[in-house]
Amino acid sequence: MKKYARSLGMNVFITTHYSNVARFAKDECLDRSVLSVIRTPHRRRKARKQTVVRWLENYNVVAYLTGAQRRRVATNLLTYADGNWPRKLTSRAAIMQEFERLKQILQRGLNLSKKIESLTSKALWCCYPSFVPILDANAERSLRIISRQFGFTVRAGGSRYAKFVEAWQELYAGLKTDVYLGGIDCRYKVRFVDRFLWWLGQKSFEDAPGY
Repeated sequence: MKKYARSLGMNVFITTHYSNVARFAKDECLDRSVLSVIRTPHRRRKARKQTVVRWLENYNVVAYLTGAQRRRVATNLLTYADGNWPRKLTSRAAIMQEFERLKQILQRGLNLSKKIESLTSKALWCCYPSFVPILDANAERSLRIISRQFGFTVRAGGSRYAKFVEAWQELYAGLKTDVYLGGIDCRYKVRFVDRFLWWLGQKSFEDAPGY
């Protein structure tokens, strides 16, 4: 009963703000574009790379990289995407295993001084859009608050992304339990939750420009 009440509370909280997240039409369009090139290795490599770079730039995750470095990251992501990897990532352990593997691949040929957890999570989502949560500062900020509000337990230790995934999966499981996300007009429910967390965690009182 307690678990159901918590799920109900999360559902009411999120659906109350659904209209704020439903405006993200431009993100939905760019998401579809990048997913289409990830899944079509027979298409021209240059065109695929351009689409990946454009998608990463839209999410402001490669702003500190030069143009050549961005193209290299896109090439490395496509190398991973065109290789052999599991069809599904249903557990935290499976997500973290592929996350660490992709993080190493993304850095090939580059000397990156910054941590690339957020970049890696976004790149991994492109390959597993139904399973992988996207890490950014806004989402992390709001998820910390939601975790305290609804009493999520996140184990001590582990990487920043591992903790984020653990809390995120508890939130998502509570929403899926009673099919609360069923009526949301978004192909990948994972992305709806990502967008909601991003919107909720903005540091200013105003919405981000463009939304």
